[in-house]
Amino acid sequence: MNDPAQQRTLEDPAGLMCRFASELEQVNHIDAAMDVLHGAVRRLGFDMVDYSYVPVCLLRDGQWASPPLETRNFPRDWAGKWQRHSTNDPYYHACLHGNDLWVDWWKVQQRSDLSADERSCLDFLGSQQMHQGVTIPIRLPAGQLAFVSGIGGRPPQRDGRIDEQVSRNLFAVAHYFHNAASEKRLRRAPSSFTSLSDREVECLAWAARGKTAENTALILGRSVETVRVHLKHAIAKLGAANCAHAAAKATFLGIIDP
Repeated sequence: MNDPAQQRTLEDPAGLMCRFASELEQVNHIDAAMDVLHGAVRRLGFDMVDYSYVPVCLLRDGQWASPPLETRNFPRDWAGKWQRHSTNDPYYHACLHGNDLWVDWWKVQQRSDLSADERSCLDFLGSQQMHQGVTIPIRLPAGQLAFVSGIGGRPPQRDGRIDEQVSRNLFAVAHYFHNAASEKRLRRAPSSFTSLSDREVECLAWAARGKTAENTALILGRSVETVRVHLKHAIAKLGAANCAHAAAKATFLGIIDP
């Protein structure tokens, strides 16, 4: 009997795109749009999908910004563990530094120049059964980036790569999805991706304006210790070294106004 994943790839590309576009036209929220995207990539034979729009990939200090991810069908406990690996993702790096129309995960895995942190990221993804996939980079002006990844579910070719026609179909789906999401403004508030609370954002915003914890405590009518706790949590969630670093990251990611 034929593999169901292989059967899903036999759908005519034009028919797949017509169905995808029609379904996407009817939604007006990112959650519903991601459900539609997941349906499309499943018809291509993948189990999981992610989408990200990254307004700034590289911060002024040279560090990578953590890409905010919308996901479907990812492992339940994946997000909490992913935080430490997100900026070391070699597939994400390849999106910005490469020129290919798509990033075949198998090809990245064969590279000999990956750093120890990038290898650790690949080991983590493997432990989550995310061994194979294709990421479609959508390179935008001023260093902005969006991407869609189809992950798992497809038996690879003998050399481990995903079939080229499947990658081409995913390329069409990814670009159509991003354009539709942009036109409909289907994005969450940036702070939601880092789980920053409203109070943490507020304290960080005052810190970015040069206010001390004491100043901020007076402005907000809170104790100095409470403000310091909010700032400490914000620094940890943003993966920053200190308050100034956290404020810079939050500004670049659009969480707080410049």
